[in-house]
Amino acid sequence: MGCCSSSAPLGEQGTRPGSLKLEFLFLDESVCKPCGGTGQALDEALQIVAAPLEALGVTLEVERIHVATREDAIAHQLVASPTIRIDGVDIDPDTTQGECASCGEIAGGQTTVNCRTWHWKGKVYSSAPVGKIVESILNAATAGTRETSGCCADTVGGDAYALPENLDGFFRARDTGKARCC
Repeated sequence: MGCCSSSAPLGEQGTRPGSLKLEFLFLDESVCKPCGGTGQALDEALQIVAAPLEALGVTLEVERIHVATREDAIAHQLVASPTIRIDGVDIDPDTTQGECASCGEIAGGQTTVNCRTWHWKGKVYSSAPVGKIVESILNAATAGTRETSGCCADTVGGDAYALPENLDGFFRARDTGKARCC
């Protein structure tokens, strides 16, 4: 079996057979527009997938993780905010980013902060599209295994992690005391 197959260690897959673990990681869901929009899209997607998951006999454990500190970012190996992972795999491994004025304000206006952009069906979005989240959850629920080429590069713990410069700059600027939240 490959590195991301159904025999992956506990923590990379849901907590029991027939389950998935979804993590939503974000810097600030109330002020950051991409984080807040992605949180709202996730809530809508969860309502949409509830009946199909029940019919498939799959449970979905959802964890919302406020990445409030640099230590949190390192512990969760955050590459870009916001992030959605299913069983440790980022639903959008293309972690391109665009300038986020609201996160710049959170950081005290002293630095430019970039938040993730999302790619789906040939378009780029500032918040995760509901359809992308639904599609990712249902694909994970119906996949027999995840034996695909290069799958582990997008799995938490798959590669050596270093806090990205963008997030490091965000936390340094925010922690100077000029920030208005977090």
